[in-house]
Amino acid sequence: MKKKILIITMVAILAFAVSGCGAKEEAIEEMDAEELEEAIEEIDAEESEEAVKEIEDKAEKTSQNSNTVKCGEEYNAGDLSYNIISAKVENGVLRLDMEVFNNSGDDINFSPMDRLTVFDGNKEECSWNMMVGKLGGLITPNNKISGETGFDLEAEETDNYVLHIGESFEYEPAIEIASGDMGIDFGEIFEGSGMESDYTVGVKVESEGFDMLITGASVKSSDKEGKEIILIELSMTNNDSEEHPLGFEIVGVYTASGTALTSAYKDWTFRNYGIESGETATGIISYSCDAGEKDFYMLVKPNIKDFGRQEIITFSVE
Repeated sequence: MKKKILIITMVAILAFAVSGCGAKEEAIEEMDAEELEEAIEEIDAEESEEAVKEIEDKAEKTSQNSNTVKCGEEYNAGDLSYNIISAKVENGVLRLDMEVFNNSGDDINFSPMDRLTVFDGNKEECSWNMMVGKLGGLITPNNKISGETGFDLEAEETDNYVLHIGESFEYEPAIEIASGDMGIDFGEIFEGSGMESDYTVGVKVESEGFDMLITGASVKSSDKEGKEIILIELSMTNNDSEEHPLGFEIVGVYTASGTALTSAYKDWTFRNYGIESGETATGIISYSCDAGEKDFYMLVKPNIKDFGRQEIITFSVE
């Protein structure tokens, strides 16, 4: 009786497995118990293989769809490549030292505000801190910029973060930042082709609004270990008929490899107020840099009436 029940059960299983095939159902009814057991084992093995393959396919697809990389690894988005050199949390701010490389044949005006955002381990977005760092500016073809940028932590510190990268506030998950990554120097991985310009010491940048001339550059020791102060002597003339409080904007000063420098205001003597029409102002602007750096460039916007124009002035110090 038990054998008959077992055979009926096996027939039902096989019939379900091959439903829709009348000839196969008739063949199943003619099988004895041993043949039925062998048939079911074959079906189980096939289903197991299919299940394993389905899981593998899903895993591969998930891997292909996940474009995130680890700190110290290159992430590509459009014409730009990104790398996190180091990360740390300080006073409620996640500070990232990064480099951004321009792979295109055109200049790219980079700002972290509309290209970068961070989500913490609780999937909360951390807002960009405009007061941290100097990662930003014009990136010429086959060159890079590097510097620090920061994000305010919306809650208490979490174990991990994900840097999202995009353009015009449209982001994708990009670089994973684990707790074990904090404080580690992963190093730079991009190398620029070198900055070139017709403007240098003694060569004037002219515009309808202002003329600007770097008349000299020198270096002095700093009270911070491993640092020096770059002193840049400027001459600026207002060609306009009106006084302008700013006029000629200095976007930033960088090492030849694209690392943004921090202003050293204690040694800054150039005026921070307007220049009268027809007047020429002179003075020193100063920046902190690593000891031993010799070659630099300055990114400027020479005319407030043509604010999209940007020029690069290269210079060296002895």
